[in-house]
Amino acid sequence: LMLALRFVKVVSVLFVFAGTIGAVLPWDMPHQVRRMFAFRIAAPGFLATWVSGFLLAGIAGHPLLSVWVIGSLVASLAALHGVLYSAGKEDRASTRVCVLTLAALLGTVALVVWRPVSF
Repeated sequence: LMLALRFVKVVSVLFVFAGTIGAVLPWDMPHQVRRMFAFRIAAPGFLATWVSGFLLAGIAGHPLLSVWVIGSLVASLAALHGVLYSAGKEDRASTRVCVLTLAALLGTVALVVWRPVSF
């Protein structure tokens, strides 16, 4: 079960990164394509990542109210907000939104990988 959950988690993270990059990079692309990246790739990836992550943490016995779990949840919500903001209306994808969204996503991965006890 753990191996299957880890596989789902890794594939989900790939979907999150691919969808996020497609949604927030300030490229000249049709708005419908940006929305497709956000709603068909990134959003399901976020959901699968959260579900598999909580299941993995619960099975492994990690407290769900630990610093790294709550920090990664907040950072991933910030990244999701950036994705949805960029896809919400035309001309919202900017360099600033892209940098902030990708920084939040990388911060999420860093917290999950290194699992700090406290800040």
